[in-house]
Amino acid sequence: MSQLDDLFRQGLGGRKAEVPNDLWDRIQANRPPTVPQDEQLDQFFASKLRDHTGSVPAGMWERIVAARAAKPRFRYAAVALVLLLALTLGLVRPWAADADKGASPLPASEGETAPSNIPAPHPGPAVETSPVAAAEVEGGATSLALPTSPAPALRRPNLASTPRPGAPVSAGGTLPPVTVARNTAEDLAPPSAAALAAAAADFSAPTAQQNVASATAELRNLTALATLENTDLAALATAPYLPTIKRQYRPKAEPSGSFRAAPRHRFQTEFLFGAAYAHQQFSVTDEANRPLRETREVTEFAELSHQVSLRGRYQMGKRLALLGGLTYAEIRNRVEYSLLVNGTATDINTNNQIRQLEIPLLLGYTLPGRRLQVSLNAGPVVNVLTSARGRFLHPDAPAPLSLADDGNYRRNTGIGLMASLSTTYLVGKQQPFVLLVEPFFKTYPGSFTVAGAPVQEDYWVAGLQLGVRKSF
Repeated sequence: MSQLDDLFRQGLGGRKAEVPNDLWDRIQANRPPTVPQDEQLDQFFASKLRDHTGSVPAGMWERIVAARAAKPRFRYAAVALVLLLALTLGLVRPWAADADKGASPLPASEGETAPSNIPAPHPGPAVETSPVAAAEVEGGATSLALPTSPAPALRRPNLASTPRPGAPVSAGGTLPPVTVARNTAEDLAPPSAAALAAAAADFSAPTAQQNVASATAELRNLTALATLENTDLAALATAPYLPTIKRQYRPKAEPSGSFRAAPRHRFQTEFLFGAAYAHQQFSVTDEANRPLRETREVTEFAELSHQVSLRGRYQMGKRLALLGGLTYAEIRNRVEYSLLVNGTATDINTNNQIRQLEIPLLLGYTLPGRRLQVSLNAGPVVNVLTSARGRFLHPDAPAPLSLADDGNYRRNTGIGLMASLSTTYLVGKQQPFVLLVEPFFKTYPGSFTVAGAPVQEDYWVAGLQLGVRKSF
């Protein structure tokens, strides 16, 4: 064996073996493939699926819409409207009842009527309550007439006109006419001690008939004073022995056709902040855009919106008022979708905002009330500026699109309509301010998107505002 080995070594010692050209390629092909990791896996799928178009099963969108839980939003709106009307009626009816109770049950009359068993006072000079008025009557008839409003405070009865005990009574059971003495400076002076003692002695032991006669004479004097036609009201009001009436309890003069001064606090300012629900509606004019509408319906949901208002209120009359100002409103929606990240589906929630700057022009009617009042307001709302921010899903786009760039929103939505019910409560007396609670409803007849947009987007808004009102 050693000789054979030596022979081969000598024959093959300087010879090189031939290697096939495709040997290394075959070796590499037979190796197991390497599995990509992390970003290499994403790049691998992106390169393979870049130009792939998946087939949509027939009726897929119909099945998605049918699987959604139907929310009776219109039913909720109807129930909210019924509750609002019931609340309004419940607030208005007690105030109407209070207003009826506050009215006087007695009809207005030209003057007080004396009892039938008391004769009319003896015709004579009008009774006056001050020396100045007495001088005017002596010189001629006075030009100041007693109004038909409630009579002023009555003066102290004149003791000189009161019949003494034992005065004769007529056969018919009535007293003879008594002439009311004219008030002079002596009558206005307080009675002396001697006069009071004499009066007390006269009334020490009266009989039943004398008591009736004295009371009847007193009533006749008071009735005559209450039915005077020529009374000096200024002198009567300034008499030192008359009681005073507080300003809030004094009778108010009836409105007349003459010029009246403008009331105070005609101009008022209101600051309000509130939350609202914005109902979103989609519509299409071309059936080719129906998948886009259904995609947005199943991925976008309403969230709590809000608005801030600064308004001026001008009182035009006793009941009517004009309101105008500036309102910043923000409509908010939530977008939900899933995104594949590193081979794992991740749920993403984001918010969309539609911001508006508006000018409300409202006409208000105030229902009767004192500290607590209700006003009905209605009018147009002029939209000055509208902007959108957020994202939405498109069936033909691999990633969410921008609302500002691809949403096709208008710069302003035109004119809307607004109605509100303002409930106010007055706080304070000297410098009052008003607490305000206002449920409101707004609707926009025009679409928020341009005319040629694939999807038309509409809104109506209902909410509640809280604020204060300050008078100037």
